Amino acid sequence: MVVSGILGFSVAMVQKDVFIISVMAGNMESTLVRAFAMSRAHGYNFHLIIIPQDVAVGDDELAFDQAEMRAMFAAGRKLGRDPGAWGHTPPTGAKFAPWMIEVLGRLESK
Repeated sequence: MVVSGILGFSVAMVQKDVFIISVMAGNMESTLVRAFAMSRAHGYNFHLIIIPQDVAVGDDELAFDQAEMRAMFAAGRKLGRDPGAWGHTPPTGAKFAPWMIEVLGRLESK
């Protein structure tokens, strides 16, 4: 799984044009934890790359700009080639405490 570096959101970010991004970013934490739990429950390994926030994506995060997409793809590809760059658990955040991630990591398929 490869995601951009925007994993959380703050209420201060909520403005007319940023509300959708905030909701999407806020759901990212839940999506990553669900993917982690499902991978563990089905006996799969979980691998995650987070593209750094310093990769330029412009001001409109909903725009489909090919140059920006290529830059993000290149960053993800470069990171993906480094075995040490992969995480094996989702990052903890406001919704999920570290102990929850630890418990979910113990799930096993039968």
